[in-house]
Amino acid sequence: GKNKVEKTYSPEYRVLYHRNLKGMVESRFRSSAQMLAQLIFTAWVLAGEPNLELLENVELEKPPSLHNPIHADLNCDH
Repeated sequence: GKNKVEKTYSPEYRVLYHRNLKGMVESRFRSSAQMLAQLIFTAWVLAGEPNLELLENVELEKPPSLHNPIHADLNCDH
């Protein structure tokens, strides 16, 4: 809404912050992308390495509802 407080930082602060972190943010982005790729690959292998060229003919299932009982123990309020 209109009364929301939003923090902003000067360009100088952001440059110094980035330098002091010594590239940690970029490193974390790279490692998270690599981990996601490994998770996807592992899921594919565990699924029996199905032929991915056939996916264009497969209709994807509807995503699970947030009110699904499987999610009940996650204590999410969304």
